[in-house]
Amino acid sequence: MRVAAVGPEALRSVLNTPADAAKLRPGTIVVPQRAAKSYGLTGLDTLELTGPGGTVTLSVVHTGSLSDRTYLTPRDLAAFAPGLAANEVWAGVEDGREAAVVVAAAQSAVAATGETVSVAGIVVERDGYQQVVDMILAIVVGLLAVAVVIALIGVANTLSLSVIERTHENAVLRAIGLSKGQLRATLAIEGMVIAGVGAVLGIALGLVYGWAGATTALSALGEVPLVVPWADVAVIAGVALVAGLIASVLPARAAVRTHPVAALATD
Repeated sequence: MRVAAVGPEALRSVLNTPADAAKLRPGTIVVPQRAAKSYGLTGLDTLELTGPGGTVTLSVVHTGSLSDRTYLTPRDLAAFAPGLAANEVWAGVEDGREAAVVVAAAQSAVAATGETVSVAGIVVERDGYQQVVDMILAIVVGLLAVAVVIALIGVANTLSLSVIERTHENAVLRAIGLSKGQLRATLAIEGMVIAGVGAVLGIALGLVYGWAGATTALSALGEVPLVVPWADVAVIAGVALVAGLIASVLPARAAVRTHPVAALATD
């Protein structure tokens, strides 16, 4: 079983799963979900560890992280295995620093000492995944921009047909006192309603299918929670409403250009 003996504060400063560090206390052993499955520790409340210094019984604290290590305090380790020296150094990369550059610098510094030391950087792997995700998101955003343009054309076409079909109705409204600005506002609201309904349906279906796809692709790594990015959803809804408003400009201009008398005289 892979065990890391480290103080809670030191662990919190470098660990990417703060819940594990928050639960580390003297007399406990923190067992993440993956470690529990790998070492058969699922469901245990206590764990007895035996070493040269004797036997220690620790309370098991389970967490939902995917770490393959368990954690205990150096004092608890010394109680059953005294005299062990540190054999690993964990470090965190500062914000704004490139992980690959930092790890390469650490490898160069270690190589200069002549000691046989392995330098590994999980953060480099994470940055690699992040770059892939960013690229996929950039492609999705590009496709979304194309979809918005197509939607603009579709909404404008729908409103244009609506203006043509309601020529007499618009003329009657103009004849009884509806101003050009009010007619423009009516078509603008209609365009925003069309775009808003489409945005609500698209967001709802996108969340469901996106979460289902992520679960299918990443379920082997652990549970995939449904997290709704409300800020992004609000931005998308706002863009949809603005797009509907823009799409109504040309149909509204065509509607107000037609004189009410000429429109009523049209068969």
